[in-house]
Amino acid sequence: MIRRFDALTEEDGNNLQIFVSEDLPDESVRVKLLNSDICLDSSSGKELVPYPCYADKQENPNQIWKVQKSRLVWEDAAQSICVDAYGSPSSLRLRKLPPQPVWSLAACANKPGQRLQRQDVRPDGTFWLRDPDAGKCLAARKVPSLETPLVLEPCTDRQRFRELRERNQVQHVLTGYCIDAGNDAPILYPCHEPKALRKQRFQVKDTPGWLQLMRGWEDNGRKRFFERCLDRQPQPPMRVLLGKCSEAEAKAVKWRRINFRDTPEWQLWQNAPVPAKPLGGDLPPKP
Repeated sequence: MIRRFDALTEEDGNNLQIFVSEDLPDESVRVKLLNSDICLDSSSGKELVPYPCYADKQENPNQIWKVQKSRLVWEDAAQSICVDAYGSPSSLRLRKLPPQPVWSLAACANKPGQRLQRQDVRPDGTFWLRDPDAGKCLAARKVPSLETPLVLEPCTDRQRFRELRERNQVQHVLTGYCIDAGNDAPILYPCHEPKALRKQRFQVKDTPGWLQLMRGWEDNGRKRFFERCLDRQPQPPMRVLLGKCSEAEAKAVKWRRINFRDTPEWQLWQNAPVPAKPLGGDLPPKP
């Protein structure tokens, strides 16, 4: 669909002030000057400039806009900005918007913000990761960098994923990138080859519906990492104190063990054959 609107029109018949917007597949738009091949360009968030339109196959993110709450918005990995009119006579500029909530990794719990359900599964194995509380799907935000942010958007074919079970990876179909724990927040990033390293070892847990970073270790087992799940509404950690058992019993405080298992070292010890002689040889002779 192509929509027409006027911008800063002071007199009729001035086509240099008339723009049209072209819908793109992911509910974003490209804004063009009427009857021309000139588009609004964000110049990577620096300033608003007219620039020759890129071809569809190039998908240059500097010319991809979204209409959000009647605002014309451009986004990259670090910021969201909108077109703003200021001064007298009015001029156009780019203005930063408050930062949007980002995904984080938190201890897995069956709560809003973590539920991502595998839906619309197709014969090719691809699916949506839909947030039932938000009514939207996990998606990739187009940015010029490799570190692609994860966002929630209306569910379309551009938001499909596949699970690469033999590689312990979850891949975004359109970009070909995989879910990655990142440094500060989960992102999409080029997939590790031939198998996932620790930060890309993700799996989809259908019950209760999580996108989970698998447990792992580094430094010959000296560093251990427990399971974490994608969370868009993280809660502050609960503070734990040591106190008298009688006080805890009076408050009906109870604990339960989770992820209880024998360590690999203990299993090896238990399964090892008993030698005929003790380790180190025979006992020393009696004096």
